[in-house]
Amino acid sequence: MTSSHPAAPSRDDRSPFLLPLAALAAACLVTLVSFRIFDTDLWQHLVRAKAMLTLRTIPHQEIWTWPIYGTPEKNAAWAFALLLWPFWSLGGVTGLFVWRWLAILSAFGVAWVIGHRLSARGVSALMVVMACAMVFRQRAQPRPETMAMILLGLELWLLESRRQSGKDRT
Repeated sequence: MTSSHPAAPSRDDRSPFLLPLAALAAACLVTLVSFRIFDTDLWQHLVRAKAMLTLRTIPHQEIWTWPIYGTPEKNAAWAFALLLWPFWSLGGVTGLFVWRWLAILSAFGVAWVIGHRLSARGVSALMVVMACAMVFRQRAQPRPETMAMILLGLELWLLESRRQSGKDRT
């Protein structure tokens, strides 16, 4: 039976090594996603963002390729492009790496918090986060799914918080 209150901190949570290990895990996450960007769709997202900011509207018609020019636009990732654009315009490729670093730290930081709420304690929770990050590594490109993984984590955190405390945070 699940308690409605989070478990009391275990001895493992009070370990003087937990905070340095968490910092080491964060450094490992950043290192894990610090590889060459090879996603060709990235440049399409950036040019779309630049066009949207120049036109001051979201294109509703295809303006990118001649064969389908003028047909209805079907790009659902326009908001992602607008979120990514400041990283590119301010920092170039370094800005895109900052995006990746913030995305992985946010997503797996939220996962660690959720695990803690579900009674995962100590070093074992960090080890699971790192194992999951290794699986995710190949998808760690500046793409719309980086936002989806953060939003999924936040959704799970909200659902678990509501399940444990009964407060509706919607």
